[in-house]
Amino acid sequence: MEFTDQYQFKTEKEFQVIMDPLPIMVRANFIATELCYFNSEWRRFSSDLNVYSAGIHQEFRLEFDRLFASYSESRTAFKTKYKYKDGVGVYRWLAEQSVPWYSTEGSFIGFICYALDIEELIDTADDYNRTEALQREQTLNEELETSNEGLNVINEELQRSQEDLSQANNKLEQVLNMLPASVVIIRGYDLVVEMINNSNLAYWERTKDQVLGKPFLQILPDLTDQPFASQLRRVIETGETIDVRESPVLFTSPDGSTRETYVDYTYQPLSDLEGKRTGVLVMSFEITDRVLSRKLLEKYAEDLISANAQLLLSNDELAISEARFKYLIQEAPVAIGILHQRDLIIESANAKILEVWGKTSEIVGKSLSAALPELQGQPFLGILDQVYTTGQAFYANEIRSLLEHDGELKEIFF
Repeated sequence: MEFTDQYQFKTEKEFQVIMDPLPIMVRANFIATELCYFNSEWRRFSSDLNVYSAGIHQEFRLEFDRLFASYSESRTAFKTKYKYKDGVGVYRWLAEQSVPWYSTEGSFIGFICYALDIEELIDTADDYNRTEALQREQTLNEELETSNEGLNVINEELQRSQEDLSQANNKLEQVLNMLPASVVIIRGYDLVVEMINNSNLAYWERTKDQVLGKPFLQILPDLTDQPFASQLRRVIETGETIDVRESPVLFTSPDGSTRETYVDYTYQPLSDLEGKRTGVLVMSFEITDRVLSRKLLEKYAEDLISANAQLLLSNDELAISEARFKYLIQEAPVAIGILHQRDLIIESANAKILEVWGKTSEIVGKSLSAALPELQGQPFLGILDQVYTTGQAFYANEIRSLLEHDGELKEIFF
């Protein structure tokens, strides 16, 4: 029997997504603890998997532990047969093949084990003669050979599943790069950068190769004495969300000069399937131009306190405009919709874009023209078709639209 020499699963959910469709029993066995991941075939076979080793017949338990200890040191595949208690309490013969399992960082953490119920193939009757036993052994070998062929198919399905996961990650990266905000995902106490979008790379003035897989303070050592690293660790430790407005961020340029910037940013905790906090989602907006402009206006206001009423009115209007802008940043999430194929089928739409469109989630799965018939005669369907056919992005400011809200057309600008 031949297998690939390593498997990598980030979470139990990922293991189950890949392994549950398989027609044989598969488990991921940590060598250091009793913790195991089981696919659906295992769970159907035995209803009590809280402590895996407890289900092994005591006649085989010591040998089973010895095998796992021995092959854990050599980190090589091995085969074994033993009796295991099924869901009704009956011990049945299992034939098992175990192969090494590695973490995403490449460290050995246990084995991926494929098991077959061979109770019907084992000769346990005292009155069987040697010829019958040999015939049954030959049948068993044929069954195992057939299982080998099935496992080869399983390996191919695993490869396809990994390719699907890679495509999903690429799609997520594309969505992140379309966001107007700077986004970065940071993991662990060392604050290692796991994912980052182009907007954030441009703000940091770094390339993807310079940041992915590296600690935050190694990437930006000039931020060591600023509060960001301690805030990130606090979010991981406590689970609180940190929301900061108009924070100064000082970068040191290669020539020794200081680049002063300002950002609005939010730190949100990220957890794994067990609820353990493992990282932070960072979303930020650079507002340097706006802050510097406001500070300049404040300075002018001190010098022109005795100016005429028209100037005071202009300053009031500027303050109101600024307040509205802050409110949008603080309170409103980014509106995002994903349209599929040239028919512009609504694949997903978040709460904000549904609110803007004046629709509910019932429109998901419909074409945009069917979900928003009021767009007929407006330029948006044509613009979107041009983006789809040419691959060129479209940007606009203060573009006018008419959208139906509660049976009435509402004029909205984007």
